[in-house]
Amino acid sequence: MKADRGFEIDGVDPKLSAEFSKRRHEIESVMAARGWEGAKAAEAVAFETRSTKVQIDREQLFSKWQTVGRALGWSTEELKKLLQVSHRPRDVTRERTDTAQIALHKATEFDSHFARRDLVRALAEEAQGRGIGARGVYQLRDQLFQAGQIVPVGYRNHETRYSTPEMLEIERKFLQAAKTLHEQERAQAHTPHDEIFARYPTLSGEQREVVRWVTESMGGLQLVSGMAGTGKTYAFRVAKEIWEAQGLSVQGTSLSGKAASGLQQGSEVPSMTMHRLLWGLKHGAIPLGPTSVVLVDEAAMVGTRQLLELTARCQQAGAKLVLAGDSGQLQSVEAGGGFAALVREFGATTLTEIQRQREPWAREAVRDFATGRSAQALGAYTDHGLLHPHDTGELAELALVGSWTSRFADPPANLVLSGTNAEVQRLNAFIQRQRQDSGNLVGEPTPLGDERVYVNDRVLFTKNSQAIGVFNGDLGTVVKKEGSTIAVRLDQGRSVTVNTSEYKHLRLGYALTTHKAQGVTTEQAFVLAGRMQNQEMTYVQASRARGDTLIFLGTENLDWMAERMATSQPKELATTLLNEHGPKLELELVR
Repeated sequence: MKADRGFEIDGVDPKLSAEFSKRRHEIESVMAARGWEGAKAAEAVAFETRSTKVQIDREQLFSKWQTVGRALGWSTEELKKLLQVSHRPRDVTRERTDTAQIALHKATEFDSHFARRDLVRALAEEAQGRGIGARGVYQLRDQLFQAGQIVPVGYRNHETRYSTPEMLEIERKFLQAAKTLHEQERAQAHTPHDEIFARYPTLSGEQREVVRWVTESMGGLQLVSGMAGTGKTYAFRVAKEIWEAQGLSVQGTSLSGKAASGLQQGSEVPSMTMHRLLWGLKHGAIPLGPTSVVLVDEAAMVGTRQLLELTARCQQAGAKLVLAGDSGQLQSVEAGGGFAALVREFGATTLTEIQRQREPWAREAVRDFATGRSAQALGAYTDHGLLHPHDTGELAELALVGSWTSRFADPPANLVLSGTNAEVQRLNAFIQRQRQDSGNLVGEPTPLGDERVYVNDRVLFTKNSQAIGVFNGDLGTVVKKEGSTIAVRLDQGRSVTVNTSEYKHLRLGYALTTHKAQGVTTEQAFVLAGRMQNQEMTYVQASRARGDTLIFLGTENLDWMAERMATSQPKELATTLLNEHGPKLELELVR
C-alpha cells in the first residue's frame, strides 16, 4: 500500500506503524513546518534534530519490540495471515501513468521549477510499491521529456531548471489576470484625505503616501511592499476610512487565521483566511463587485494557484485588489513568487521607515539582515552585548534558557524563536522546568500529548477553532484548571475555555518556530540561530522585538554563520526564470 513517499504492508494496524515511526514523524513535521521537500532536506533535518544514541542490547531490543507488538495485537501469527492473502493482478501501464502524473504534480507543488534530480526523486518516491525499479524510473523520466511534459526554463546555481506546461499555464493566466486588473479603469470618487489624515497625527509621510496610492489610483490592482515593523496595518486603518467614505466596502484576508486576526485588529478591516474567502467567493456566500476592495496582507506568502484564483475573481467582478507584503521575509510553502513578480512588473509603493525597534542601531541591523549584510548586523549585536556564540548547539540552548529565566519575569513579553520544531520542543521543556523549580507554576499538570501544562504556563494554539474562538498561532497563559478543562487568557486580552480532552491542538508556547512567529510583535526576543539559518529566517527573527533581541549561536565561527544568514532562498515564478534565460536557453538547446 502506497503511503506518501514510502509504502506499507496492507493490513498492518496504523497504530503499530505509528509507534515505530516516531523519529520519521519528527523529521517530517520539521520539514512540513518549513515547506521543505526531498532527501537532502530530510538529511539536514535528521542531523540537526538528532539526539545522542544509547547502546541497547540486541536481545533487549527484540524483547521490547515484541512487547510493543503484543500490546497492539501484532505477532508472527498476524504476519503469516497477511502473507497468505492473494492479491489482484497489477495493471502495470496504469501504475506507470499514475507514477508519472503524481510525480509531476509533486515536483511543482512547492516550487514552480525544479532540477532534473528533483524529478528523478519524485518519480522514485512514487514508484515504490508499484513494481517499477530504477531502470523504469529513468525510462519514465525520459518519456516525460520526449512527450514535452517537462520544459527547461533557465538556470539557477549552475544547473538547468525545469517546469511543466501546466505550471507555466497557471502562471500565464495569473500574470494576464493581474495585468488586466491593473489596467482596469475605475471611476474616481471624492477622496477626503486631509480631513481623515487630521485624525491620525502620528501617521508618517511615508504612510500617507501609501494611503494616497491605494485610495487614489484608478487601476484595479495596487501593490504595497513594506519592511517588517513599518506600520502597514496602521496605514490600512486610515485607508479603510477613506475607502468607506468613497462608498467602497473592504474585505481583508491573509493566508493564516492568526495573520487575518492581526490584520483585523491592527486595521479594523473585517478579515478572514484566504481559504475561507476563496470558498465564499466560489459559492456566492461573499459578494464581490465594482464597489469592493480586497486587501491581502502577507501576500508574499500566498501561493501562485491561490493568487490566480483571487486575482481572476477580482478582475471578473471589477473589484479593487490590494496586495501588501514583503518578499524578503519567509516564503510561501506552496509554489510561489507571484507577489515579487508583480512588484517587478508594475512597481509598488514602499514602506521602509522601520518603527518597531526603539533603538536606531537595531532598526539598521534589521535592514542589514534583510539585505544580506549579516556580518555588519552581527557586529552591531556584538557591540551591544546581544550576540552569544557557543561551542555547540546544546550549550547555546542552555545559555538561552538561563538568560531568559534570569533576565525577565514577564513571559508574554519575552518570546523565544528557533528554526525547528525539535529545538522549540526542547526549549519549551527547559523553560518550563526552570519555572517549575522556581515555583512559578502551580497545581496539578494537565496532559497535552507528550507535554503537560500547569497554571501560569504559556501555551500555543495550533489549530483554528470557531467553537473556542482561537486561531492557529494564538498565544496565551493558563490561568485556571478544573479537571481536563483549562482557562487561557489570550495575549490579545480575551479569555477562552478549553476542554483538552476534545481540543488536542495545544502545546507549550514559550518558544515558537520562526514560521509561527512571522507577523508577531514582542517586547524582547531570544533567538537560537542554527544550521538551517538563511537570510529570510534571520530577517524575521531580528525584526520581532521592540526592545532587545538576543541571538545565541551554536558555533563560534561568526564568518560561517554570517554566510548562512546572508544566503537567500527566495521563491520565484518559473516564468520569471524563463524570461531571464529564454533566448539564451533556446540557443543552447538548439546546439
